[in-house]
Amino acid sequence: MGTEAGNTIVPEQSAGHSGIAVVGNIAVVRRVDWCDRLCFGITTALVFAIYLFTLAPNVPLDWSGIFSTGAMYGGVPFSGGYPAWTIYALAFAKFVPFGNVAWRVNLSSAVAAAVACGLIAMIVSYVGKLTHEGFDVFSRSGAREQKLIRWTCGYVAGVAFGLSGAVWGKALIGEFWALGALLFAGGLWLFTRWFFEPVNRWRLYGTFLLTGLLLTNNQELLLVLPALVVGVALADERLGRDCGLVFLPLAAVLTAWCQWWLWIEFPSSPNWPVLVAFAGAIVVGAAIACKTRCVGSELKAAVLSLLALCIGLTLNFYVPLASMTTPPVNWGYPRTADGFLNTIGRGQFERPEPTRDFVMVAQQLWWFVKLLSKDFGVIYLPFAAVPIMFFRSVTRFGWRWLVALVTLFVCVGVAMVAMLNPQSTTSDIKLLRPYFICSYAVMACMCGVGSIQAARFVVRRKPSAGQTAD
Repeated sequence: MGTEAGNTIVPEQSAGHSGIAVVGNIAVVRRVDWCDRLCFGITTALVFAIYLFTLAPNVPLDWSGIFSTGAMYGGVPFSGGYPAWTIYALAFAKFVPFGNVAWRVNLSSAVAAAVACGLIAMIVSYVGKLTHEGFDVFSRSGAREQKLIRWTCGYVAGVAFGLSGAVWGKALIGEFWALGALLFAGGLWLFTRWFFEPVNRWRLYGTFLLTGLLLTNNQELLLVLPALVVGVALADERLGRDCGLVFLPLAAVLTAWCQWWLWIEFPSSPNWPVLVAFAGAIVVGAAIACKTRCVGSELKAAVLSLLALCIGLTLNFYVPLASMTTPPVNWGYPRTADGFLNTIGRGQFERPEPTRDFVMVAQQLWWFVKLLSKDFGVIYLPFAAVPIMFFRSVTRFGWRWLVALVTLFVCVGVAMVAMLNPQSTTSDIKLLRPYFICSYAVMACMCGVGSIQAARFVVRRKPSAGQTAD
């Protein structure tokens, strides 16, 4: 329980499945309302219209020709297999009744990226309702004005993400990046819903299921797992403890086939950004175990979360099945055991070489900040710091959610920079920019919530009923 602006925040007094939290004398509905849905629908539709107008009409450059052929025949389009993307794009290639095959596959990317933008907009609108409402200074405005603020800020966050340099370019061609953005945004949405209403754990299991599917599409996002465990601990200490002590060690073993896992060459060459992220989350679990003096009380939920992750990862077995049909694109011939492991592990590519000089890491982080400013828009970035600077005006659960979001950004942004070891050349910027799409999504959420916070300060200066302006 915490106190702010004369109100007592009692998130624990949620009415079970009713989705209502008592904030002072105000009941805040945790369910998705029409404003959230409208924000999702309008953002998705407008961004998709922009994508459709600028969509590549046929096969562009890069790897789109291979991917389009793989999607058309349900084959193995590239090293890694990309089973989630292949099945998703196959549906567009087969069932969209107009346009050439390449255009249909390009359309699948546009749809995925547009829906991801809508989900980010809905996250901002939904969280804005729960992190700021209930304070006197925010409730001075009417309900209609509050919803207008949430809708506007959510829409701006979603559009800023969708029109960023990294996202827009990949939303117009037939590659796997847009689907990765959709799976990440969908997992973040389910996690946010569970975070503010943890009684419905099926949303948490859905988050890990989508994370498993995400890892079949973007293996480098293995860094999402420790951030998720820390986020779980911020919402439910006991569940986060058991996930940190049970889930993460087993998840590390299950993902040992991945090119990006904890060890480049065991035991001499660790992938230290991933290793530090996993070790940090495990230490958090151990610290909570010492605090609670108990382990295993939420073991069932931790095991179910791991099972959901495994179900997502089992989609990799589509790759050898597709290879057995001898499609035109059959990368790595994964129908054999050696070919399967080589394809899934991306054996034809070099393993990552993380930065080992901390001075170089600092320079690369500055390179990442400049890239973020250029791609995402420098005008949006200051808003991301507003919730952190003025955390006292955010509800306790809202502040915890922001900490979870910052942790996620550190993993998919800062740790990703150290793992990719960019050299700040033009070719590196073009090659590595898409790897930061998920960090752009997190930044968009931070900027959206920060813009709501900034609007709250404008509302604060509005005279309440019975008062006159100065």
